[in-house]
Amino acid sequence: MRATLLLTALLAGSANAITVLQAIAANPNLKLVQAGVATHPEWAAAPAKTLLAPTDAAIAAARTAGNLPADQLGVFFLPRAVDHVDTANYKILHGPDTSILFDNYTPLEPTNPEIHTRSSSVEGLVTSLVRCDDGFLYVSNIAYGPALAPSKVMAARQFDAFLALFAKINAVAALDSLKGVSIFVPTAAAITAAGPAIAALAPNQLAYVLSAHIATGTKYTTELTPGAWPSINNVPLTLAVTGEKSSINGNTFGALVDVPSSAGSMHTLDAVIIPANLPAADPAAPIMIGSVAAGGAAASSTVASATSAALPSATSGAVVPPGAEVTTVVVDPSTSRPASAAGATNKPADAPSSGNKVAGSVAGALLMGAAGVIAAAL
Repeated sequence: MRATLLLTALLAGSANAITVLQAIAANPNLKLVQAGVATHPEWAAAPAKTLLAPTDAAIAAARTAGNLPADQLGVFFLPRAVDHVDTANYKILHGPDTSILFDNYTPLEPTNPEIHTRSSSVEGLVTSLVRCDDGFLYVSNIAYGPALAPSKVMAARQFDAFLALFAKINAVAALDSLKGVSIFVPTAAAITAAGPAIAALAPNQLAYVLSAHIATGTKYTTELTPGAWPSINNVPLTLAVTGEKSSINGNTFGALVDVPSSAGSMHTLDAVIIPANLPAADPAAPIMIGSVAAGGAAASSTVASATSAALPSATSGAVVPPGAEVTTVVVDPSTSRPASAAGATNKPADAPSSGNKVAGSVAGALLMGAAGVIAAAL
């Protein structure tokens, strides 16, 4: 009977015949999220919405690892519909307490999209999705918590060499107190190459160099505009964008970009920026990261909680939530490549995917969706 009703819903016409909250309730792997619906009235209130909902297994793993508090679900919510069938396949989605990468490797693919997501410290995959009357439900194999503090992101991303430079001058707390900035993280190879120059710096000079890697304003690669982009200590930086490559003062962005943190965005860089106008070495000079003194945050600094929702990247089994009309799809974990631990994608902002495919016939899609729904119902 249930399968019959769901098939009827599939064939009901242009309406999808299911809401996001109904799709959550119908998915047996989202029981924890379903239990939390009552405590999140904004989910029901939004006339259009997008939910990236972690599976019960993803939530449990994050809590067991101590990365997700027991009172959080790790759901990423937006009060607007984000369609995966979109030529702007590389997106940065901005939520109230974090931003995430949403990268559809196969835009316009109606039956098996490969959607990668990225939080502060982990990559994951959308394992199934439902197009609903009021938006989209994306089921994810990772949980999303508030953005991590920069030092925790660096530790999780193995940016140890750069983080060690802040620790050397007792400036980790100053780094973590920042808000609304973009941090350029030189790769370990770049720091090694600049080792002699870095070793010759006095503490106040090193703080000046580190501050030069932090630009004013949070910008992701989807938001870049060529031109001046000053650092927090007023070192002149120039952003250049040529085709699919971006650079700061001639130093190219690395493979991993668009990493969110509680301070803003983070991007790797293939070289260390050492300004020509270094201050004189002065053992008595205050150690400053921008306007924040090392050893403590500025009194006026307000930083969002940096509780992690990180999980090791893994591909979980796919579930077909019942009731979607045409675009109920499943990512097969045996064929979908998992996100790389070094970064889910090297593609620049809004790069067209080479895997674009034209949608099949509506009738074929309906039959495929109906078969998946019936299988899930049985």
